[in-house]
Amino acid sequence: MRFKILLAALVLPLALAACDRPMAMGSPNGIMAAMPMERWEALRDDIEEALEPRAFTVRDERMFQVTHANPADERWPRVREFRRLLVVGHPDEPWMRDAVRAADYDVSALPAVVEARDVWARGQQVILVLLPDPGDEDAARPILDDAGSLVRADFNRWVYRRMYASGVNEEMIDEMEATTGARMQVPAVYRGEVVGENTYRVRNDHPDPSELIRTVLVTSRAGTDGEISPEEALTWRTLIAEEAYRQPQTTETDRIEAATVRTQGAEGVQIQGVWSSAPGEWPAAGPFISRMLRCPAQDRTYLVDAWLYAPARDKYEFLLQLNAILDSFTCDRPVATG
Repeated sequence: MRFKILLAALVLPLALAACDRPMAMGSPNGIMAAMPMERWEALRDDIEEALEPRAFTVRDERMFQVTHANPADERWPRVREFRRLLVVGHPDEPWMRDAVRAADYDVSALPAVVEARDVWARGQQVILVLLPDPGDEDAARPILDDAGSLVRADFNRWVYRRMYASGVNEEMIDEMEATTGARMQVPAVYRGEVVGENTYRVRNDHPDPSELIRTVLVTSRAGTDGEISPEEALTWRTLIAEEAYRQPQTTETDRIEAATVRTQGAEGVQIQGVWSSAPGEWPAAGPFISRMLRCPAQDRTYLVDAWLYAPARDKYEFLLQLNAILDSFTCDRPVATG
């Protein structure tokens, strides 16, 4: 009993201290890079290269936005409450000490990249780039990519948690499988409907379809002997986009990025590009991702097509969501071929 009382006495102050911290503020894809101005000027290009990689959406879009913060500025006590911080410095610099203590890292092994949580605010990620000497900016350059990897991994987890916060719609997933033979883990906020033989479509246009639409369609055909290639995927996608959506789409071919993919029970190719409204329709455009997959267990070939409409908004987060749905594709249950 005494042990339990002591444990509670130790835990309670920590919990109260955490509750005293404010909630972190700022955009999830914003990064506040904290360091003295002269260090920022020396490392700015390297930091932006490592922490602002581009992703192809309808253009090469920055995944994250880096802003400099000077710990000597009078606004630092407020700025340090941002959701995502990169702090670059020596462990003994006064403004670094809280983060170093929270990271609980043996500072005898420097330089290093270390992650800490909830240092100055709840829900906060702090990435520490620890220098062996305050003036040794060169020591930071080789390890900034490691800092970028930690930021991307945390952002991906946040996107996934937010996307599936409402759970999944099992009834809709069962209907998808009954129609097409395949399953995907679709969030409950999507609506599903049968749109043709072996073809099923899910759509999320909340809160307003004029501002944001996410759509995923799965269709299939018998046999696995045909060619699986980016060119074949593009041909199939072009046909589907003209026939299976409420407003016909034109598949642009100026830039198509291709890759091989593998999911549970299937493998094939992925293409990513840009769609636009068909001639005569209301002008609109956005990115698409299509996967052409061979499923030996069913002797079927699938096309899974996802597209996004998000005018005047960053699109990287939403493409991560669509990719997560596509990655959940399974076709390992035998079905009758049609």
